[in-house]
Amino acid sequence: MACRNREKGEAARRRILAANPPLEPELKILDLASLDSVRVFARELLEEGKAPHILVNNAGTMAIPLSRTAEGFEMQ
Repeated sequence: MACRNREKGEAARRRILAANPPLEPELKILDLASLDSVRVFARELLEEGKAPHILVNNAGTMAIPLSRTAEGFEMQ
């Protein structure tokens, strides 16, 4: 599981474990608004010899105030 917030990700992981005991999802930190975070995440997967199996992208935003990532890209 890739999550940008460790505490929320761990809470979701515990809920999955409780509802589906045979599953053992691993939590990794990934903030898609940070290219540095994406690079670290990808490097960790490559070093571990792992590949993502499923991608669920929750990106439902609209008409949010203008903001920028650390790299200067528009957030929306």
